[in-house]
Order: sequence, then C-alpha cells, then structure tokens
Amino acid sequence: MTWNAIESAATTLKRWRLKIAQWAEEPSAPIDETTKNAVVAAFDDDLDTPKAIQILRRLEKDESVSTGSVFETFVYLDRLLGLDLARDVGKPVVAQQLPAGAQELLDAREQARADKQWAASDQLRDELAALGVVVADSKEGQTWSLA
Repeated sequence: MTWNAIESAATTLKRWRLKIAQWAEEPSAPIDETTKNAVVAAFDDDLDTPKAIQILRRLEKDESVSTGSVFETFVYLDRLLGLDLARDVGKPVVAQQLPAGAQELLDAREQARADKQWAASDQLRDELAALGVVVADSKEGQTWSLA
C-alpha cells in the first residue's frame, strides 16, 4: 500500500461522509437493489472489499438513481463496511471551498496526467499543496481535500 492509496482512501471517506450528510436531507427512497446485491456478492466472493468499494463509487456517480436511494443504499451497506459513513448526519454541513485559483490548477493537473506529463502534474500538485489542497490519485481520477 502506498501513501497515495492511503490519501485517496482518506479523501474518499471524507467525501462520502460529507455526501451522506447532504443526501440525508433529501426525501428517502428504496435501496438500490442492484447495487446492494452486487456489493453482497462481492463480500460473498472472499470478502472482495475493493470490488465492493468500486461498486459504491459507481453508485455515487450514477445520476439515474435518486439521491434518497443512494443515501439509503450507502447507509445500509455501511453496516457491512463499518466506515461510520452516517456519523455526520444531522450536523451542519460545511462544504469545502477551494481557494482562489485552485480549480484551474486541478483542471490543469488532470489534463497533464491525461497527457502523461508527469513532471508538470507533480509541479501542479506542489502548487496545490501550497494553497492547502491535498490531491490524491486513483483509477477514477483525482480527488482533493483541504489540508
């Protein structure tokens, strides 16, 4: 396991907890059975946790599933994962705001990575760090959090 993987996991956990708190404000809807069954199947397959997380990441981005259903599905499946995703439900939601100019740097870094310009990508990561933005990379792309 690398530091990048650990940072990426921490960023995802923060993002999910924030989103769960936001989604909790929306009207409830039934659990997405397709996702639930896929995650349970992943756990039945020798506790394939990476696959289960990947399935939840897809659900997070799936705009065809209602917010209420996404919320209920995440909370239900968190009983298997034990990540305490709903711990911030009911607390005031504080959205993370990027410092001025950081979004442009994030966009430029994403493009540099797509173009395999690793030195430029690293330089942009350093510039973002100077602004207090921590960037983590994963197969799904970059994620960020405030330091």
